[in-house]
Amino acid sequence: MRIRVDEPLLAWLPLTLRGVAAFAHVSLRRVIIAQLIFAAVVAAAFALLIETTWFATIRETIATLPANGQIQHGQLEWPEPVPADLDGGRFLKFSIDPAHSGELGQESDVAIELGQTNIWIISLLGYLEAPYPPGWSVALNRAELEPWWGAREPFLVLGAGGAMGLLLLVIWWTLGLVYAVIAWVLALLSNRSLGLAGAWKLAGTAQLPGTLLLAASFLSYRFGWLSLLHLVLSVGLSFAVAWFYVLCTPFLLPPVEKARAAKANPFIPSDPAAAKGQPDKNPFTRC
Repeated sequence: MRIRVDEPLLAWLPLTLRGVAAFAHVSLRRVIIAQLIFAAVVAAAFALLIETTWFATIRETIATLPANGQIQHGQLEWPEPVPADLDGGRFLKFSIDPAHSGELGQESDVAIELGQTNIWIISLLGYLEAPYPPGWSVALNRAELEPWWGAREPFLVLGAGGAMGLLLLVIWWTLGLVYAVIAWVLALLSNRSLGLAGAWKLAGTAQLPGTLLLAASFLSYRFGWLSLLHLVLSVGLSFAVAWFYVLCTPFLLPPVEKARAAKANPFIPSDPAAAKGQPDKNPFTRC
């Protein structure tokens, strides 16, 4: 079977440069389906990450709580000696330090420290301090927190995965408006066949390969192959991959002349002999 070099690109796997370029001339439905598949992959990786790291740490921490700890009327009530580490590991750690003395240190990527009147969240990304609401009453004991958390954890995992997938779609559709202009200008300067609608579809598809890198980074961080800093850098790298595809794929589109020639012209006779004015060789026509 011979394959002509001027055949249109097949749009089925938006991973290579030619594969992404092919989505510029497909239906919007196919682009959205591809985006939904990639968003589902990243959402599943993110849900697995938080369920097996942060949420697992929360479950273990609840199992070590005393019988009657609580936060009542904006004040921490803790019956055991402080400061004290509750539980945690490389990803997340909880501790009690009413005066925020700093004696416990920070050995995890994210540390949550409960003080007398406020909570500290410390990580590589920064530091956040928030006071307890005055009317806030929270049980810090195993008997009450364990069933409460157990009933909500599955929905929180699904919600976090769904939120990640929805966030990706919003980012793709929003940045696609900006990237589409860039792709359209590059196609115009290089005499390639690309309209504004096709440029948006191309821009939306060009962001998909980088998201697979993001999914791989989530899993690598989960298994300890990447640090939190590397995970943050991988997010920026996924955007850089999208820029690479946006800048390169317009040059792989068919030239304007070939795109025009591929469309049937109703004013040109389909018979080459008739176009040249030659008589047809009909044996039933008298000479």
